[in-house]
Amino acid sequence: KIIQNYFMDKDQSFKPLIYCWRGGKRSGSLALVLEQIGFETSILEGGYKNYRAQVQEQLVTLPPKIEFRVLTGPTGSGKTEILYHMTAQGHQVLDLEGLAMHRGSVLGSWDEPQPPQKLFESQLSMKLQNFDQTKPVWVEDEASVIGKIHVPKMLFESIMPA
Repeated sequence: KIIQNYFMDKDQSFKPLIYCWRGGKRSGSLALVLEQIGFETSILEGGYKNYRAQVQEQLVTLPPKIEFRVLTGPTGSGKTEILYHMTAQGHQVLDLEGLAMHRGSVLGSWDEPQPPQKLFESQLSMKLQNFDQTKPVWVEDEASVIGKIHVPKMLFESIMPA
């Protein structure tokens, strides 16, 4: 049923990432079957449990290595727009509201619901990994909670002194 429900409508260019909780035989077996019917698969080594541990570790270790510069101002003053222009000019920008899919208490949320906390953390971890740590990263002044999303403690503490 898994193959019929999730893979039969995909073309051969689809490259699924296969994982289970610990990255054991279940994910390996599914990857083998998918490869035999023509898909190029990847397996998440160590499974989702290991992946989440890596994300959590990166959210603790990466923020202190980054020089954050905080853009402050009243709600509705155009801080997000300024950050967009800075991004277009090549500056490194961490858009926490964008990742959290939320635009401040007065302006409210987006048309789509906020992502789950774990998805926010995964996307945030990838953003932090991709920054050049020799250059500053601009971020909008935010509370520790954006809508329903909690900013990881170490990131919040690393931003606050800036």
